[in-house]
Amino acid sequence: MTFDKQSNARRIEVESNISRTTVELKWHHSCNHSIREMYCLPSDAKRQHVELVKDRRLFDQRIAKMKDECEGMMIAKFGGIVNLEELESMTVNQQLEEVKGRLSVAEGLRAADLQLWNVRSSHHLHQRRITDTGCFSGEA
Repeated sequence: MTFDKQSNARRIEVESNISRTTVELKWHHSCNHSIREMYCLPSDAKRQHVELVKDRRLFDQRIAKMKDECEGMMIAKFGGIVNLEELESMTVNQQLEEVKGRLSVAEGLRAADLQLWNVRSSHHLHQRRITDTGCFSGEA
């Protein structure tokens, strides 16, 4: 009897291990399947990828051709290849220069007004001093 209980318990343990292993294998298989799907591209995606690679190669060729044309134009115009970033930084902002010019004209006008105001106020003060001292009031 003891032998039957032990063998029965062992058999149940083995069966549970087998079922647990089967479940784990099924899970691993499903994970591997999804990983496989992630890395194995469907035919539409492969076709799109091939087209994108081809387009990139064509654009790279077009960019190289345009770069050569640009360098040829620079040599013709400037006598050599010029760094465009430096050239752009040297260009003058016309609107900014116009505003600076108007500002300097306005400052000149304000300076003239201030000078005229100073002359008038000093003349007014001088007249007041003369009046306050009574030098020209006829008392002397």
